Amino acid sequence: MIGTNIRMLREQRGLKQAELAKAVGISTVTLSRYENGIRTPRAEDIATLAAVLQTTVAYLMGEAETTEPLTPNPPEHNSNARADAAKSSGQIIRVPVYGPEAAACCGNGFGDMEPAPAAEEYIDIPAGFLGPIDPERLPFIIYASGDSMIDAGIADGSQVIINPADAVLDGDAALVDFAMNPVAHSIAVKRVYWLDGGAVEIRSACGDGWKRTFSREDADEKSIRIIGKVEWVGHKPRRG
Repeated sequence: MIGTNIRMLREQRGLKQAELAKAVGISTVTLSRYENGIRTPRAEDIATLAAVLQTTVAYLMGEAETTEPLTPNPPEHNSNARADAAKSSGQIIRVPVYGPEAAACCGNGFGDMEPAPAAEEYIDIPAGFLGPIDPERLPFIIYASGDSMIDAGIADGSQVIINPADAVLDGDAALVDFAMNPVAHSIAVKRVYWLDGGAVEIRSACGDGWKRTFSREDADEKSIRIIGKVEWVGHKPRRG
């Protein structure tokens, strides 16, 4: 969907791939792969594509039916446009990326993340992609591994933005720390469902029926902990 929308708007604006790629600050090969669905655009590239194509991030992602132009006039095609996503107000957040050794396993989990490992890199992301910002609980990026969340759009190898400050609503995907047995914990991305009496249920999203239910008392005893909401899922483009 997003690749089709990028191509359609580019053609409507009368831009060649090379022109749009230059304005966004990516290679023509990378843009071609975005348009053909070979690669998922990075969050910061989607924000810039939306600005250059005079639309919104929501439209590019297929979440809105109208383009809702951001500005009355198109930007210069030879500019290094680095506009923010909607509602970012110019705020860019440096988000740490944790390597495969700290991946949020979307299968059986991988153990405790604390203390957090050193970040392998930082990515500048418009604040509009991240949800509410709490300086004490800033967003971070981990890699997903496994396929138990694939029906939620979280494939093996995805980069997943986790925001500990955002509210996790019924059915949202979130990074959770939960007890597998009395002595072992696991950390994984799962769907979260809030039940009566303060209980919480976590489920996979691949149709295998996996789920675990925890009572309010379990939460009080730290058998279940919601680390943060999944705000964004994508793939970092690889070199061609």
